[in-house]
Amino acid sequence: MLLTELFVSVVMIIRVYALYNNIRVLWSLVGIGICLMALTVWSVMVGQHGHPITVLPGCHLSIVQSASYHLAISWECLFVFDSIIFGLTIYNGYSTRRAAGHVEMPIHKLMVRDGALYFVAMALANSASIITFLVRGSLLPGSLAVQPEIQGRTDVA
Repeated sequence: MLLTELFVSVVMIIRVYALYNNIRVLWSLVGIGICLMALTVWSVMVGQHGHPITVLPGCHLSIVQSASYHLAISWECLFVFDSIIFGLTIYNGYSTRRAAGHVEMPIHKLMVRDGALYFVAMALANSASIITFLVRGSLLPGSLAVQPEIQGRTDVA
């Protein structure tokens, strides 16, 4: 899962760099990405404990509250990164519209062209995952997120 998100984030960084064609934007996004990735790795590696659930079929682990908070941090990092990408994409769309001057260019066409709707959908999906980790008393914390199955171990979620 982490490698998939890393690959998607690199593609988004390249895409935003192509929109702006500015080396400072590229290095800023790379720096933010590295910081968020370090925080994500830390949050996944620290304090992950689980217990087997035998009551519900198909459930492998129950995540304790402290581990749930740590996993929420990793999803929050992804949400922050997606929000930055979304903000830069929207800003570029408005700048392009303003630079077009008298040419009629509807903003919704620019947003679709720049892929902003994709970023909104991903941010909403990540928000839903974060909520499942943070809401106390939730039946299945992280049930909207992919959770790795570790065979033979019940101490890691």
